[in-house]
Amino acid sequence: MILPVATILAFMASDLRLKPNQRARAAKGLDTLRRKNAVALGVSADWGIVWEAYLRLFDAGDHDIAGSSEEIECLILVVEKLFVEGRVFQPGLLKPPQLAIGSNGGVGELVLPPKISHSMEAPGVEGQFLTSIVRKQLCHECVFNVDGRPVLMWGELRRDEEQELAKRIENVAKVAIGRLRGDFPKTEMRFFLRALSVRLCRGAFGPGGNQSDQVHLIKNCEKALLGLGCSMETMAIALVDYKDLATFFVELTHPGRPLATKTNREIWGHCLDSCFMHSHFPRRPFVMLKVLVRFYISIEDGSCNVERGFAAIREIIIHHKTSSTSCIKTLDDLALVCATELLPEDLAVKQDGVWVPGVFGLECGILWRAVLGARMGIYPHRETATEKLPMRPGTFKCVKEGVLKAIGAATTSQAPRWFANGERPSLAVALGAQAVASNAGGPRCPYWHNGFLITPKG
Repeated sequence: MILPVATILAFMASDLRLKPNQRARAAKGLDTLRRKNAVALGVSADWGIVWEAYLRLFDAGDHDIAGSSEEIECLILVVEKLFVEGRVFQPGLLKPPQLAIGSNGGVGELVLPPKISHSMEAPGVEGQFLTSIVRKQLCHECVFNVDGRPVLMWGELRRDEEQELAKRIENVAKVAIGRLRGDFPKTEMRFFLRALSVRLCRGAFGPGGNQSDQVHLIKNCEKALLGLGCSMETMAIALVDYKDLATFFVELTHPGRPLATKTNREIWGHCLDSCFMHSHFPRRPFVMLKVLVRFYISIEDGSCNVERGFAAIREIIIHHKTSSTSCIKTLDDLALVCATELLPEDLAVKQDGVWVPGVFGLECGILWRAVLGARMGIYPHRETATEKLPMRPGTFKCVKEGVLKAIGAATTSQAPRWFANGERPSLAVALGAQAVASNAGGPRCPYWHNGFLITPKG
C-alpha cells in the first residue's frame, strides 16, 4: 500500500481544488514516506502482528492462568529474537524447520500460539515479514509530480539507515520486555500456578521426564501452597500428593486415554470429584492439594479483562459467518423506509420473550449481508461451518499468514547462521553476532526519551 498512498498524497498536493493547507499537509505527508520511514512502517506492522498473536491468547472469556507464565516467556523470547537480535530484517522467504519446538512439554521449551503454529503448516503461503516486502517495493525509485515539481522517492535502504532502524526497535523491544517482566514477575501466584500446567507436567512426570523440570514444578507447587497458608508440617504430604497426582493425570492424558481431550481445568477438577478420587486413591484425603485446585479453578484471569468485550464481539461475528439465516435470533440494526403495506409481524415477532425476525426481516438480513455485510467480513451461510474461504495472494489475510509463518520460522531457528544469505551477511546475522553490550532499553541509549517512562497516575 506504500505506492498507492504516496500516489494519492502526490495527487492531493497537486490538486488546486483543495485548500492550500490541505495541499501542504499532503506534501508533508508524502515527504514523511521516505525510505527509512516507510521501512519503519513495515517493522511497526510486524511488531503489531507479533503482539496481537499473543494478546489473543489472553483475549478470552476465561483465560487459564496456569499457562500465563509460559505464554509471557514465549512472547519475551519472540520479541528478543525478532527485534533485539534483528531477525525481522532478514530478507527473502523464511521456511520453518522440519522439527517443531516445544512438543515434549519441557519447562524451557518454546510454545508458540496456535495461530502461529497453524500458519507454519499453511500450504501455499510464503513466510515473509512485512519489513522484507516493503523493502522490495522501495528498491524501485519513483518520481512523483508534486505541484509541478518532480520528487524522487525511495531506492535501496542504506546500511546506516538500516542500522538506525534496528537500534531504535531494539530499544523499544527492551523497554517492552522490561515492562513484561515487571508486570508478570516470577514471585507471584500467577507464576507458581504453572505447577498445574499439564503440558509442563507431561515433560516432567511423564515417561523419560526431566528431573530438573520435576524439581522446578515441585518448588512452584510448594510456593503456591505456602501462599494458601499450608503449614510446614503438612507440606511434605501435600508435595507427595502433587507428584502422585501429576504423574497419574499425565498417564491419563495420553492419546486414546480418558482425559486426552480434556482441558487443563477439567483434568485437575477431577481432584474435587470424591467418587473419582476414592476409586483411584482410596483412603488418601489430598486435603491441601484440593484447596490449591479449588483456588486455581475458581480464578477468572483478569490480566486482560478489558479485552473480553472484543472476545464477545468476535463471537457474534463468528455466529453471523457460520449460522444459517433460518436460525437467526437477532437481526442487525436496520433503518427501513418503505411505502408498501407491511404488518409488524412481517419484520419481527416475539417468541418466548425473544424477538426473532419475520419473513420480510429475514429478506432484509440476507440482502444486508450480501451487500454491506461482505465489506465487514460477514458472509452468507456456507454449506459447512468449517469451510474456509480461499486465501487469495496479495490480500492482507494472505500476507498476514505469511508474517505469522515467518515469525514461527525465525523464532524456532537454532542459530543466526541459518539466516545467512550468501555474499553479504544480513543485518540479522550482524546483530545476532554482536558481542558488545547494547545500551538499548535504558536512558543511556541515544534513542531513549521520556516517553518510555511510566508516569504514575495521580
